[in-house]
Amino acid sequence: KKSFKLSQSHLESALVARLNIDPNQMSDDEETFQAISKLPRISLFDYLLDCWKRASEIKSNLLTRSSKTLEPSVVNERVKVMDALKDLLVNYACLVIQYPDMFPQINEKFLMHFFTNDSSTELGSRQLVSRLLSDINSPEGLPLDFIQELAAKVDEEQFDQIFGSALIGLAAQMRTKNILNNDYLKPLNGLATLTEIKSLAAMLPTLRSWNPQNSTAKAYEVMSLLGPFCRISVFPSDE
Repeated sequence: KKSFKLSQSHLESALVARLNIDPNQMSDDEETFQAISKLPRISLFDYLLDCWKRASEIKSNLLTRSSKTLEPSVVNERVKVMDALKDLLVNYACLVIQYPDMFPQINEKFLMHFFTNDSSTELGSRQLVSRLLSDINSPEGLPLDFIQELAAKVDEEQFDQIFGSALIGLAAQMRTKNILNNDYLKPLNGLATLTEIKSLAAMLPTLRSWNPQNSTAKAYEVMSLLGPFCRISVFPSDE
């Protein structure tokens, strides 16, 4: 088979065509069936993130290895293409987080069969939780560069849609932890990762859960966004 070269001008149309493929579709056409069966059995957000990681790796190789064998102008042009692709992938990642039904998603029952972590089977903002609980440098984590690129595209309204539920999910995880078990560090590190980005940290007070109205001090520890993180104590009886 001949290799297929995709020009930069067709990147978005090719990506949209891929996202519009229904992974649950059954077809009598053998070629169509084979193509669909080879699709990765993951959510569209995970697919876009994996593509972003590969584009980042290609860009890194261009700047390190290829720069020794190619003309600088050639390297720069190829880097621009990778930057354009990464930007496009982040744009669509924003969309599938905000509107999970915008494109056909893999059947939720399939996801539940292969993932034991409940947050891995969810779509939208909450699917970020499991990745934020993982090390940012691990395959399961959410790279800091990706979060920064995502944050750069988010306004105050989108912040709630994209990061709001994820932050609430981290707080919910924190409620189940105590300082005697090091697993409290996972949601804490997830919060630290997000708030390390100044634009995201500045938007935290815009969330409704930031300062719940008419709550008691004890309830505030549970209901407010940062309450579960602040209530952690060296004294088990205090929790």
